[in-house]
Amino acid sequence: YTDKRILQQYSLLAFYFSTSSGEELNSTVSWNRDDEWMKSPNECEWFGVICDKNGSIGGLELNDNNLQGTLPPEIGILSSSLSQLLLRNNNISGSIPRNIGDLS
Repeated sequence: YTDKRILQQYSLLAFYFSTSSGEELNSTVSWNRDDEWMKSPNECEWFGVICDKNGSIGGLELNDNNLQGTLPPEIGILSSSLSQLLLRNNNISGSIPRNIGDLS
């Protein structure tokens, strides 16, 4: 794994756990679809993750997916490549992380 891949996965996992229904790692995830999340070693194969040809995450498309919780500050780790964050019709609450303004 490259440093970039490790950081991308860390950011996505923080997002995953902060938008699931439970607060503990062993809780039941509320997402309607989480195909391949934490199952595939390639985060570009995870449901709703859009990557470019170099493996950089360009978008998250998780509309209508029953996400519940907050956006973690770790989402800013993706700021150099992320240009789309599509989260309509979910139950996201709380503050928008400051570093989300750095998204490309």
